[in-house]
Amino acid sequence: AFYASAMPRPGSASPILVESHEGRPTKIEGNPKHPDSDGASDAFAQASVLDLYDPDRSTVVLREGKPSDWAAYDAFAAGHFAALRTSKGRGLHLLIGDVASPSLDLLRAHLRAVMPEARWYAHEPVGKASARAGAAMAFGTPVVTRYRFDRAEVVLTLDADILGLEDDGGRHVRGFAAARNVAKAGDPMNRLYAVESRFSLTGGMADHRLRLASSRVADYTLALAREVLLHGPAPGGPKTALHEALAAFRPTIAFDASWVREVAADLRAHPGKGVVVAGRRQPPLVHAIAHALNAALGNLGKTVELRAGAVDAGDIAADIAADGTIAELAGAVGKGEVETLIVLGGNPAYDAPADLDFAAKIKSVATTIRLGLHADETSLGATWHLPAAHYLESWGDARTGDGTVVPIQPLIEPLFGGRTALEVLARLSGYETTVPYEIVRRAFGKVRKGDAAGLEAAWRKFLHDGMLEGSAFPVAEPALRRDQIGAAVAAAGPSFGPLSAEYLEIVFDRDARVDDGRYANNGWLQEVPDPVTKLTWDNAALLSPKTARSLGVSNGDVVRLDLAGRVLDIAAMVVPGQADFSISVALGYGRTATGRVGRGVGFDVYRLRTTAAPDIALGAKLTKTGRTHPLACTQDHFTMEGRDLVRELTFTDLLHPVAPARQQVASGEILTPPKLVGEQQWGMAIDLNTCVGCNACTVACQSENNIPIVGKDLVARGREMHWIRIDRYFSGGEDDPGLVHQPVACTQCESAPCEVVCPVNATVHSDEGLNLQVYNRCIGTRYCLNNCPYKVRRFNFFDYNDRPRDQLALGPLAEKGMDETLKMQKNPDVTVRIRGVMEKCTYCVQRIEQAKIGARVAAGMSSPTAVPDGTIVPACAQACPARAIIFGDISDPESRVSKIKAGPRNYALLGELNTRPRTTYLARLRNPNPKMPAPLGKGLRS
Repeated sequence: AFYASAMPRPGSASPILVESHEGRPTKIEGNPKHPDSDGASDAFAQASVLDLYDPDRSTVVLREGKPSDWAAYDAFAAGHFAALRTSKGRGLHLLIGDVASPSLDLLRAHLRAVMPEARWYAHEPVGKASARAGAAMAFGTPVVTRYRFDRAEVVLTLDADILGLEDDGGRHVRGFAAARNVAKAGDPMNRLYAVESRFSLTGGMADHRLRLASSRVADYTLALAREVLLHGPAPGGPKTALHEALAAFRPTIAFDASWVREVAADLRAHPGKGVVVAGRRQPPLVHAIAHALNAALGNLGKTVELRAGAVDAGDIAADIAADGTIAELAGAVGKGEVETLIVLGGNPAYDAPADLDFAAKIKSVATTIRLGLHADETSLGATWHLPAAHYLESWGDARTGDGTVVPIQPLIEPLFGGRTALEVLARLSGYETTVPYEIVRRAFGKVRKGDAAGLEAAWRKFLHDGMLEGSAFPVAEPALRRDQIGAAVAAAGPSFGPLSAEYLEIVFDRDARVDDGRYANNGWLQEVPDPVTKLTWDNAALLSPKTARSLGVSNGDVVRLDLAGRVLDIAAMVVPGQADFSISVALGYGRTATGRVGRGVGFDVYRLRTTAAPDIALGAKLTKTGRTHPLACTQDHFTMEGRDLVRELTFTDLLHPVAPARQQVASGEILTPPKLVGEQQWGMAIDLNTCVGCNACTVACQSENNIPIVGKDLVARGREMHWIRIDRYFSGGEDDPGLVHQPVACTQCESAPCEVVCPVNATVHSDEGLNLQVYNRCIGTRYCLNNCPYKVRRFNFFDYNDRPRDQLALGPLAEKGMDETLKMQKNPDVTVRIRGVMEKCTYCVQRIEQAKIGARVAAGMSSPTAVPDGTIVPACAQACPARAIIFGDISDPESRVSKIKAGPRNYALLGELNTRPRTTYLARLRNPNPKMPAPLGKGLRS
């Protein structure tokens, strides 16, 4: 059974479908009915089901750190909350994350009416404050910016990882891939320019990439705006204060002239078909300039949609903005104004700016009530810690990026008796019901447009479809405030000195695996490699090769970062493509009070962040400590050693195709593949031109196929168990290289080298072309692994599925005993393997067999019946937001996969070995501007 729901995200939500087996949620998919998902998802959504069953979740109410119960808390809350209502909320302060929920808005409006003196504060460690301030500067009103990359022909990103860690990354990948997907010669293809300090997924897909320190992106943005608005036939309109300020602007650093002149010319040549995007780290001025550029280039209303940030929701207050920030809350605590503090989610004692010393602030409040999934750093200082319900066991609602209302409905009773924020607020404000289901129903009735007679039918449709049609924020057309932007430009001055080994920049990043730390106890995410560094179970200070040479630093050296007296010791890692004298550090690690999986993993970078410089800090110094720290990477080779593993062409090459570098062996075959008699023959194609390397497929495969985690020690030994790996290669020079990704799983060879060496016939071929693994025959010789040229077979040296979580980082020898809740997550359609057998991909054979059974049942016959094309979707293909993985029947010339394989870009990985793989690849394309410097990826095999 599948149920529509939504995964809450900061300021947004991901529409999902949840698979349930006998009341157990086991797998997450995207909701195909919602355009933001279209059936796809990402690694965070895929892994969230593991958090539901996390045995380290908070299971009991804590009072002053000691076990209590809900009865004791309810008795205390009844009197305490009644006194607060009597005093109209005097001394009550609430802290919550960036939550977009009509139900929460309903309760907040009611609480404001009942307790007008209470104060709300919002905190997200990695938030949208800069983007919102930039939009307010540009338009004078709150707006939500939505980018339509499917309509864009030229894209410029300004320190914005639109295909990775920026908001709405999955939707951006889908739109970008749609405009980059080239089926045949003559199809259009977009062009991407990326300006960034650290190699991101966006930089990896770029046709041109400018390696630039994050603190200098503002200078580049102003130089580009000057070129666009003051030169050439751009529709800039009459001269304004913005034009005057740009005319007076002089960049403090030098750029390659082509990066200003030619990028501006390319944007002007595509009016209404370009996009300029500023990243969340950049200051509000850069966001405002990006809006001004999009307006001048005719992109607003076409490739850039502006929507009002609120809707008229009847009795729900439209303006429920927070009273202040966490810095203002810390100030109120310091003044003694806070008598009762309620923290709903989040972990401010860990992730608040270090200069606020929020962990100590919490302890100074008379009564602190904290609702959270884990008894973590914030809970240690709270008077009461309340176990929170996971979103998969909660009633609620949310809004997606465009404002569309989506339901959050439970698939299981709360495993540990947790409560939701709706319940806590309803009891606090004395709302007429404390049942979350009833609260959500009432909020739905207020945001729905229609007569009351159809409410029940609309409610059922809402739960079934997973969305309320027509509930999105209305489209806005605010006027651009050029004079205000001009005043900000005129007031801006040089904010940094020249970067050097003695004056470094530190850039704080969201992590591609644990985000801001909220997923630190998720083993799937800890073990999935970082898409660029391939680092697991750690974070590190990322340095460019030049910076590392200047400071005498090598991989694994523990270095000391000193930022205005704040000191952090952290392991260093050298990464090609990093901006010189700019150090990137990932947030979310170094946890001291979380579950057994995340505790003590990595380094706590939050201790360097301050309210004045939360995203980019200048003036840091780095010194070596003389110590080393082991780093576990899944790939320690950067190049392809002269082989054409990833084939790369330019868009022009596709128009005038040339012979590939190597051809598959046509004669003199050593092995003759068997004749396969199955009615359908399965195969796959992977489009390297749209794959961004986001890891969604890897985690989806892990969730679907009961693949265990092994821990840092065994990853360092090369014993990770992922059935899909995503290889990453750099090309060109180490300073400004290109980057490519290539997903590799079992390629289902027709002439399979693994089969001929197995002494017990455990690896065999099906009549439909699948290279199968028979677990109960395998005796663990590993001959097949040694003979596989693709290195895609995994041997489970230990019984990983039956090891307690606190042994993952301690080595292979552990006691038996999987936590009971983790057993509930396992997919019953797939065998849970014990130690001593080889594992690998089989195109999700369980889904193939289920589809075949369904086809026979539908046909009313027991004989084999062909499954219609598109019915079977492996877990990797279903999760992929880029739709880069295509699966189907290659014996049917009309199937989508057959047509794709017949295209000019199709090739076999290591085809010269004549293994005849069923999985083939479509060559990567780049669309360079011929007037720009040499494109990325030149000399790919160097």
